[in-house]
Amino acid sequence: MTGLAQIYWNNGERDQAAATLTTVLEAQPDYAPALYLTGRIAIAEKDRETAERCFRAACEVDPRADYLWALLEVVEETQRSDIEDLFVALGASHDTRALSLHYATLGKGNEEAVALAMDEYERRQDVFTCDTVAWALANNGQLKEAQRYMHEALAVGYRDARIYLHAAWISHANGDLQQAKKHLERAKKLEWQLLPSEARRLAEISDKLAV
Repeated sequence: MTGLAQIYWNNGERDQAAATLTTVLEAQPDYAPALYLTGRIAIAEKDRETAERCFRAACEVDPRADYLWALLEVVEETQRSDIEDLFVALGASHDTRALSLHYATLGKGNEEAVALAMDEYERRQDVFTCDTVAWALANNGQLKEAQRYMHEALAVGYRDARIYLHAAWISHANGDLQQAKKHLERAKKLEWQLLPSEARRLAEISDKLAV
């Protein structure tokens, strides 16, 4: 049923997603994927307290890199150190894509972000990895290369706010304002899917494009 909730979430049907997840968690309160998605819904609804509680619970059951990244987004600065250390360690060993995305989104560790993304690309060339490589390259100033990988990601046709956000930044950086605005509008229609740090990047590119 968590898969059904994910479909509702992807379509912006948050009430239906939340109701489905409630049923799942009533039957299995420690089911990490349901806890994580409940936290993502809470972020979309600006409920950081619920988001933190859900992400912490998910990480206690299954400390995956993407769960830890989400938790980092909602905890107070004074609580970040140990969580970030664990996230970096797990990302480096088990989820280089998540770690690369995190670095690139925050604009730090750019060369390392590229290396991590390319390492992942050698193993799989799916839409999300192509997007990660493009985003890491763009934040390292390698804009033409970034555009090539972004074309690969967009060619799949997957509707995802993160991908459209990255595409908007990359098109803007390459001087294609028409494409940048098109991708930005698509990202805005799916804005609820973004983590807080990504939402800030969305606001930044919106300001740049005056959209």
